[in-house]
Amino acid sequence: MGALEAHLESGRPDVGCYIGLVGLSGVALVSDGSVWHLVAAFLIPALLSTSAYYAGAYFDRDADAAAKPGRPVPSARMSARSALIAMVACAVMGLALAEIHSPPALVLAAVGVLTGALYLLFRGARRSIRVFTRGIATLATFGAAVVLTNGSPLWDLALAGLIFWQQDSMLHQVLAVADTEVDRRAGVRTLPSRYGHRAAVVLLVVTFVFWFGSAAFQPASVRSRPFDTTTYLPFVAVGTVLAIAALVVLFRTPRPIPGRPVARAYGLLALARPCVAAGFVAAAGDLVLGAVLLVVTWAVTVTAIPPLPAAAAGQGATTDHRDRQHR
Repeated sequence: MGALEAHLESGRPDVGCYIGLVGLSGVALVSDGSVWHLVAAFLIPALLSTSAYYAGAYFDRDADAAAKPGRPVPSARMSARSALIAMVACAVMGLALAEIHSPPALVLAAVGVLTGALYLLFRGARRSIRVFTRGIATLATFGAAVVLTNGSPLWDLALAGLIFWQQDSMLHQVLAVADTEVDRRAGVRTLPSRYGHRAAVVLLVVTFVFWFGSAAFQPASVRSRPFDTTTYLPFVAVGTVLAIAALVVLFRTPRPIPGRPVARAYGLLALARPCVAAGFVAAAGDLVLGAVLLVVTWAVTVTAIPPLPAAAAGQGATTDHRDRQHR
């Protein structure tokens, strides 16, 4: 059981399931493809996402040992060799599936690798920007799925894909709050570590406003493909309620924000994250499939969502002088 929990924490199947759903939604919007086509669109990005998380567990094990000793590899709940084997296995399966499905699908695989590498460039002092770069991989996955299926860009759908970038940015802003004390000790200049939790929550609200505007109104501009907004909007409504609940949790908590409310807000945003992608599937003409995929993704998320880092769990007892100055 301990080994399974370590793999769930390292491989992040909740994120892989979400990324796979994004790829599937892009294909569903532009094609009446076969079941095999949809399955491949899901599995290729999902496997490569999982491989990337195992890569992080393996290559960042020394840094994690100093900053986050509770992680699976530093805590010896998983060996570095196991993380390496899982990383290679997932990457090989994803690339092999892309080759079997169609050689152009390798482009979808390359997009995932390149955008993951881009994210890794924004380390250290540039972490303030890093929370906005993580969603680029999700946006690129959606865009690549659309282009590969259609054969050319569809700019109205590309703009709709910005919704994924905005919602991923919200999630990683909450993670930055969770890592405030770790980042301060390491000299990493995130917004929470430099200006406190009040500023971080304000930025989160601003990002939410942009996300809601895009999620609710951007699909109305889709003209290149049929897009049923009446089946899509209920999914947005569910995601909006979950996101607002996360904001309420953070607003009602005294500053500095302790670990438990941060974990609760993160969990709510993680559940809100797949709503738009499932809504895209519904808007493409399959409401039942969209609903089923959303429920399955929620189940995986609830099962595999990682525990809060130990440092974050105790940060409520730490004095945040930036927040104190603004009380």
